[in-house]
Amino acid sequence: MRVTAARRLARAATARRLSRDQPSSIGSRARRRLTVRGHSVPGHTRGSMVYEVFSRAAPEAPSIAFTGDTLFCGGCGALFECSSNTLHNSLGALTQRLKPETLLYPGHEYSEMLMRMAVRREPSNEAAKAKLAQVRSMRSRREPSLPTTLRDELNYNVYLSASPQQLAEMCGAAYDD
Repeated sequence: MRVTAARRLARAATARRLSRDQPSSIGSRARRRLTVRGHSVPGHTRGSMVYEVFSRAAPEAPSIAFTGDTLFCGGCGALFECSSNTLHNSLGALTQRLKPETLLYPGHEYSEMLMRMAVRREPSNEAAKAKLAQVRSMRSRREPSLPTTLRDELNYNVYLSASPQQLAEMCGAAYDD
């Protein structure tokens, strides 16, 4: 039976508990080309994690981050177990830890809905309008609009530049400092 890269990644990421920013190599000792780094990002839930995968063999290649329900194209996850301050701190730390060219793979394809909301919140944001048009075009052809990049998200994702108070409001939660 052929083991896919995704299965290897999942096995490596779950084989042992990763502490914040602790890298773990994938593969045999002689062929460890991929490294997984877990980023603790409480906010959506207390245990939210982002898994960053990068190549030691090709350091110039962009890393990939599986963001789950923490960060989406144009948005972020709802506040289920944490405060907006916690989410704000996690998003800020994540944008500092990841390189701008990192490819982001969220857990859901909510791009069109979230980009519509982004354009409504910031109608003069040309980057958001362009992304919404691109997403609509791709989705009309039944193509995924993902991945996105951290660089692009920093241009149009209002959640990444919001204050804790604004995050609480946008996530439909009470602000609790």
